[in-house]
Amino acid sequence: MISQGIPQQKIVIGKPVTQGDAYNTGFMNAGDLANCGKQAKGQGWNGGFMGWQFSHDADGSWINTLAASLD
Repeated sequence: MISQGIPQQKIVIGKPVTQGDAYNTGFMNAGDLANCGKQAKGQGWNGGFMGWQFSHDADGSWINTLAASLD
């Protein structure tokens, strides 16, 4: 996307919150996704994350794990 001219700050990574939300593909556990965020941030990315079926993160652990990777 970046090589096609999309500014890094406009890129949002969206993933299913739970494996059950994925149906067939796309799920990453929060820890692995947070590591991707850390790597991307190290390369200048300052976008964000979006969770499909965010209501399934009832205790906030998914978003808290990802938010910590952006500090």
